[in-house]
Amino acid sequence: MVADSGAFDADSRVSYPRATGSVLAAVALAACGAAACAAALALTSDHVSHPGVHATLMVWMVLAYVLAGLVAWWRGREIRFGLLMIAAGAAIFVSSNGGR
Repeated sequence: MVADSGAFDADSRVSYPRATGSVLAAVALAACGAAACAAALALTSDHVSHPGVHATLMVWMVLAYVLAGLVAWWRGREIRFGLLMIAAGAAIFVSSNGGR
């Protein structure tokens, strides 16, 4: 009798959603919209001492995470790191709108 060692079985892999071109384009378009919205909110905010710097940093952080996540998701769908990076970019966008 062999005890179950809990080792990873190559045949029991979970299938994650495929990164098709239309899905990648839709997520990239949504990220550009989110970055533009974050920049507009930062530029019109009276809570930030340097709105231009804040807007630039928000755009850079949101787009960097989401676009890097899209590349990681496109390159290897078995690894969910790309989806995690996309979620991190979305979380940065949501947190940038916190005090308004």
